[in-house]
Amino acid sequence: MNRTMKLLPDISSLTQAIAYVEQLGFTHEFVAVEEGMKDLVTKKVYAPESLVIKDVFRFEGYTDPDDLSVLYVLEASDGVRGWVSDAYGPYASPVLAEHLDKMKYEPEN
Repeated sequence: MNRTMKLLPDISSLTQAIAYVEQLGFTHEFVAVEEGMKDLVTKKVYAPESLVIKDVFRFEGYTDPDDLSVLYVLEASDGVRGWVSDAYGPYASPVLAEHLDKMKYEPEN
């Protein structure tokens, strides 16, 4: 199936996207720290190279086009599945951007 043909629920906000990916089993929230990506559930820190980006959702604010956010859906080499969110554009985290550059992008079909 072509990725663009995948039927998704009507997702128009970051909150809806998080709820959707959690229903799919991506339940761990990650945050970027200098050492890597910290799983807020287990407190384990993953090297960026041990994580794969499975999907990306980008959102623009309704009243302010500069209000941009992005959700990255991640899977670790040990099977832990979760997500990390960030601002998009000039307000994005440079630490997260550095880690994302080291991750492979392998979207789910």
